Amino acid sequence: MVEKKRFLRPNQDVIVALADFWQMTQWPSADSYSSYGGSYKSSYSKSGYGSNARQKWNSGYQSNNDYHKSLSSKVKSAYNSKEKSVYNSKDKSAYNLKGRYNWKSANSGGYKYNSRSGYNSKDTLSNFAKGLSKPSSDKALKELYFSSAPGHCKPICPCYMNGISYDHGDRWQSKEDPCTTYRCGNGFYEAIVRGIMFKGQCKNVGTIWTEGCFTYQVRLIGNTPMYRLKEGGCKDEDGNCWRVGDQFKKNCNTYECQIVGTCYTISLISKGCAFDGECKEVNKFWHDGCAIYQCMDHSGKAEEVHNEIMYWPEGDYGLLKSKTGCPVDVAEEWSEGHRGHVGSLKNYVSFDFDAFGMYSSFVFIHYFCMKREVNDSSIRPRYQTYWETGKYCIMRKNGTCPKGFQEGYITMDDVDKFENLSTTNGSLPDGSYKKDTTFYFCCRNDGDIEVPLVLPKERPFILFMGSKADDCQQVRGMTHTLEYFAFDDDDNNPMPVMNGSIPMTKDGDNSTEIYFCHYKPMDCGCDDGDGNTVLVGDKIKKGCSWFTCKEEQGLRVLTVISGGCKDDKGNCRNESEVWMASYGETCYSKRCYKIDNGVKVEFQIKTDYRGCKDEDMCRPLNYHIQRGCYNSVCTASQSSQDCRFRMVKAGCSDGKGKCIPIGSEFTKNCMTYKCSAATTKCGMKFLRGACKYDGECHAVNAVWHHAACHWLKCTMTRKANSISFNIDSVEQECNYKGKCYKAGDKVKEGCSSKQCVIDKEKKVAYMSTVAGACVYNGKCYKAGDKVTEGCYTKQCFYDKEKRATYMNIVDGGCKFNGRCIGVNMTWNSGCTEYTCRWYKNGLRHVFKQEVKQQKCSFKNECVEEGTRRKHGCVDYECSIKTTDKAQYASMNPVSYACKDKSGNCLATNEEIEEDCSLYRCESQANSKFPQLERVGGGCKVNGVCKDENSVWTDESSCVDYKCEREKRSGNTIYMVQRPVKVGCRHDGICRYNGEKWPLASRPCFQVECTVTKTPGSSYGFKRLLSTSPSGCVVNGICREYGYTNYVGCIQYKCQWDELRRMATYRYAKGGCKEYTTSNCHDVGAEWTETYGKTTCLKMKCKKSGNSFTYDVGYLCQDADGYCVNPGQKFEALGYNGQRRKNCYCKQTGSRVSTVCTASHNY
Repeated sequence: MVEKKRFLRPNQDVIVALADFWQMTQWPSADSYSSYGGSYKSSYSKSGYGSNARQKWNSGYQSNNDYHKSLSSKVKSAYNSKEKSVYNSKDKSAYNLKGRYNWKSANSGGYKYNSRSGYNSKDTLSNFAKGLSKPSSDKALKELYFSSAPGHCKPICPCYMNGISYDHGDRWQSKEDPCTTYRCGNGFYEAIVRGIMFKGQCKNVGTIWTEGCFTYQVRLIGNTPMYRLKEGGCKDEDGNCWRVGDQFKKNCNTYECQIVGTCYTISLISKGCAFDGECKEVNKFWHDGCAIYQCMDHSGKAEEVHNEIMYWPEGDYGLLKSKTGCPVDVAEEWSEGHRGHVGSLKNYVSFDFDAFGMYSSFVFIHYFCMKREVNDSSIRPRYQTYWETGKYCIMRKNGTCPKGFQEGYITMDDVDKFENLSTTNGSLPDGSYKKDTTFYFCCRNDGDIEVPLVLPKERPFILFMGSKADDCQQVRGMTHTLEYFAFDDDDNNPMPVMNGSIPMTKDGDNSTEIYFCHYKPMDCGCDDGDGNTVLVGDKIKKGCSWFTCKEEQGLRVLTVISGGCKDDKGNCRNESEVWMASYGETCYSKRCYKIDNGVKVEFQIKTDYRGCKDEDMCRPLNYHIQRGCYNSVCTASQSSQDCRFRMVKAGCSDGKGKCIPIGSEFTKNCMTYKCSAATTKCGMKFLRGACKYDGECHAVNAVWHHAACHWLKCTMTRKANSISFNIDSVEQECNYKGKCYKAGDKVKEGCSSKQCVIDKEKKVAYMSTVAGACVYNGKCYKAGDKVTEGCYTKQCFYDKEKRATYMNIVDGGCKFNGRCIGVNMTWNSGCTEYTCRWYKNGLRHVFKQEVKQQKCSFKNECVEEGTRRKHGCVDYECSIKTTDKAQYASMNPVSYACKDKSGNCLATNEEIEEDCSLYRCESQANSKFPQLERVGGGCKVNGVCKDENSVWTDESSCVDYKCEREKRSGNTIYMVQRPVKVGCRHDGICRYNGEKWPLASRPCFQVECTVTKTPGSSYGFKRLLSTSPSGCVVNGICREYGYTNYVGCIQYKCQWDELRRMATYRYAKGGCKEYTTSNCHDVGAEWTETYGKTTCLKMKCKKSGNSFTYDVGYLCQDADGYCVNPGQKFEALGYNGQRRKNCYCKQTGSRVSTVCTASHNY
């Protein structure tokens, strides 16, 4: 810490300095008085400071600083406790403005303080010092230091600690105790902030902080600050802190923070299994719609319970039977029955109908699955289901409904005259089945159809739709279809009845329509969390992630394929994608993170850092950016925590990419600026300027001559907010051939004399001709002189007003083919007659030859306009076209025709036939002249015309020809005959390519015609006749390849033998023949045959060498003639024809026997 030093201030008593040094040192002995060159008395005597007491204060020292140093080290010898020190309080200033100390004459004997209320001779400095050292209140200190008499200064004392002096009001920390802050209060210091060092940081008294999972607090114990543990906790594997007693779940296990001994420990409380994002208790069963699962403690995960059957809810009730049959969970608890009744010929059912039975327009036969309670837990599956809340119905059994259901009934009015056709059989639901048909139902309407029931799903089943439902009740793992049957009640006084809680029905058109829901197992998959099932292998998108259903170790798991996060604007962000979210100038760098805890994969948005928005980028704190001449840094507000760029360095741009520091001058385009700092930006302040002309700077009011014969002057104009520099022309001269001439200057050149003229009104200068002659072809001509050149005569004229001479044409004519023709004369050239005209426009003269009469030239003849002439098959007409510049004559074709081979002319679209071809005179797109085109016809063959596209056969060569059109050399069409089909001639008959026919001379052989294209041969084709076997001769009959025939159980087949290149009829395969039937079995096949009334044979066919034999086993035979395996229980038929129960098949060696324990007659 830098040592602080103080000097005496004007209008302050010297006592202040004494008080300062009393705090800094102890009083020394009188031995050191000599360091001032004498005693204290002499050091302040007249001889020490002069008789007038106005010597300089520092006369004994080089500076005030030297004096202070000396006084701080030697003040111990300045006074003793017995000496008295007084100063004249009436001095105007203890230290005047010039640095001199003003002393009054002092009393050399007692040094009394000469004030009215000051210290007397008995008051000593030591007593004063002792008074300062006593503890006192702020009020006492104020009275001590600031209660001096009127006109006296008020003393303020510094503090001294560890060799360092501190002013009143200063605050500091010592090196030995940097966490304690002291404050100086007028000579005394006290600790105002106390703290303790913790890991290199100061913690003040009362501060609470957290280190890991432990919370500490600094307390003041006595006068010593100490930190103590306020609260402890446990840290889990993820770094989270938990207080003692807190419980949390991870991977479905429950943990608790506990104090074990003296340690904070996380203890396992209970276990569970994770399944589809939910936690299940150990040993608990559940059903996901596809399988039954149980949480197993030994594996710590959910395991599928294979081959486990779900148990239907307990109780007595009935279901409408589905086409697939009744439930199969416990066969002993289910029985079947049916009810048939007759309607009025208008019964009907829904398009989708899955109820088992007969449902015709005349008869309905309903089949039922009836459940009865069997109190035998050993035969029930472990997974029990229950009738849960919802909107659905079942059928009543044994007079009561299961708990939660309400009963009701529906009576359908059967046709009276067909009551004798009604039938009942087996186990039926509660109802009346005499004259009419009445069914009793158990219904409930106490739940939401969207909340699925959990019921066995081994096979489809039927529930009736609740009367207050708008759709079928959902069942987990099942899909459903809404179906119905409508019974046509008796037409004669129908009396259907509906009462109580019943299924959804519709009555109308004299019918009773009852709705039911058919459920069937859905394809197994994964639950998407919204109640939907995703099939294995299918993909779905939820939020910003794609999932697929996978089968892993018997479990179906919805696995993340790719994922992302949804930002605050609803946009999807890919995994690891970084983007910026901004709020004003504050921005946040966001990143999408993937979190996989082993149970569930999630994507979360985390903030990497906070910073300042820089266009579309987010810059972190302390990031510097350079924009032109501005350097800014990203900072955060301490109060609002908002971020913004704060400018830390600025300058002015020189316009060329360089920066000018603030305060520097810069000259550009003769303007001098100074870079100055403004409130919000740096700007260039104008200092001085000049006019820039031709790359040079000209000061204000400067006049200079320019090469363009001007005298220019620089002027400056000031307005309210602007300064402009202008260049004014103050004097003009004539510029003639690169030289400057003043007004009135003359110059002679050639045949003329010119003078400089200045027009001040128009502010122009020019050279004017004052006298001279005309210059023509390098010669001078006086006014009036004439000269002839070619067909023109020119004369020299002088214009007095313009003071100019010029040559002008006064006579002339038109020049044609090297001769001059006078004005208004005519002449002929070809079929054109011309005349010469003279046109004048000021000094401009034009001699022009104009067409007087125009005709067309046609075969050395001049033809007048509109006259026609013929050439070949084209008519031409003379046409005259006149423009602003000339006339044009031409013979234009006006009608066209085509010329045939005989020279005859054919009009457009006229046709003619020659040599089997049809020609037509046709217009051409790119020409005015039509052409004779071949448009049709045929081919001439042996003097006969064949139509186009016609086909004929040349029997002698077995070739079919076709007459086709062919274009050659442009658009010329030719008709040609082409071979389109080539065949082979055999026995006087034409056979074509690929055709096969029997060979008459050899059985089971065939002949085939093969035609291939061969360049260079006749017609470009090659023909070949070949013979080959067509099958096998079996019993004198030709059989095709693939023909099979059985001899016993041996199969023979007609095949092509590739090795021998011939057809063979041989053995293909064999088998074994049953003893009791003529059925054949392949090798390896197994079957059973009955042997007597009690034994079955189990046969297996095998091949041994070239023969087929049997492996024979023995089985038992039940009462119905079916075979039973050894060890199975069954009903057998006794010797007297009785059915015997409790029988089983016993095996002894290779034999079996039927063993029964009891017999009963049925």
